[in-house]
Amino acid sequence: LWNDRRKLVSLVKGGKAQPGQGTFGHIVGGYDAGYYGYTYSLVFAVDMYAIVFKKDLLNPALGQLYRDKILLVGGSRDEMDSLEDFLGRSLNSDAFLEEVFGKAATLCK
Repeated sequence: LWNDRRKLVSLVKGGKAQPGQGTFGHIVGGYDAGYYGYTYSLVFAVDMYAIVFKKDLLNPALGQLYRDKILLVGGSRDEMDSLEDFLGRSLNSDAFLEEVFGKAATLCK
């Protein structure tokens, strides 16, 4: 399965079939939990998009809001505080779940 998926996704043809999933250092080398951080950052990104940018992605005022509320303060305050200030509410995963699973995902909560 690993070799078939590798060929399909990367278009790299391999020779002899290898147990790639067992040698992928990030997964077997202790970084496996770190990948949850990447996925969790998508919860933030999709929520920001759905609440702020979706209405007008190229609106300069919304870009300025992002700059002022997120980039300008940087690490000078807790990231969650900056995010809540930007969103105008606490973070939730509804937009992410809807993006991944469709509208029914948020209706089942």
